[in-house]
Amino acid sequence: EKVIQEEAEHAFYDDEEVVEAVLRGVKVMLGMDEEDEGEILQTKIEGNAEVIKKKALWEEAIKKEIHSFEEKSALRLLTKQESDHLDRGVIPLPSKTFLPIKPDPACARGKRKCRIVACGNYETVETVEDDSSCFAAGADSAALRLALALATIRKWCGINIDIRTAFLNAPWKLKYGGGEPLEETHEEEETPPPMLLKPPSILVKLGFFTQGQLWEVLRAVYGFRRSPKLWKDYRDEELEGMRTEGMKLCQLESEPSTRAIRQEQSGQLEGLLL
Repeated sequence: EKVIQEEAEHAFYDDEEVVEAVLRGVKVMLGMDEEDEGEILQTKIEGNAEVIKKKALWEEAIKKEIHSFEEKSALRLLTKQESDHLDRGVIPLPSKTFLPIKPDPACARGKRKCRIVACGNYETVETVEDDSSCFAAGADSAALRLALALATIRKWCGINIDIRTAFLNAPWKLKYGGGEPLEETHEEEETPPPMLLKPPSILVKLGFFTQGQLWEVLRAVYGFRRSPKLWKDYRDEELEGMRTEGMKLCQLESEPSTRAIRQEQSGQLEGLLL
């Protein structure tokens, strides 16, 4: 910065050709921070100091992540009055950002992404039950091989999809690990306190939030131990009643994470969903 400032000051006294050359040099130096990364060939995790230094480059990715929380109603920003009148027993948990730069065929400098995650390891023992209540199984590798073999025999096509911010579709349940939502609890039961999060400190420093603001968790935010289970339960509930063009999904007893796609009337097997 000092070199750039000195060259800019001297340019005032130089002749026209020199000034043009100096200005070109200053322009290059100003863009050095953006260009010094070179081509991104593998995922690179950016540190907070670098993100603050290059705020303009990260602003779009950060705003997109914040928008995804707003779009899914995953977090509710408390008002100052609500924050001031919180029960003393409610302790907000910290959150942090995961800021990778991923390879992108369309841009040599890669694609910047931002993920806001809860520091779920700060949950107290009272709010976290045994590991079994957090367990969320995926399709077994044997089931995948069987599905591929059957698809080859029956000449099925294969489709792979990714659900963006999948966990944020699942409602947060104050009773732990797929229990009853708060509105379904019995009146005599004590209402559990809400789960609160502090916005990541780096987003406060960058001006996206102010010091002291708090979120109430409304969806299965990434970072909590229970979030995979909440997403699995929600996904299974949604798939249970799904129907399309006379087809239905039938969960397999031998592999609960695999579903047979069958004709609703005849029961004929038309595909598999893993």
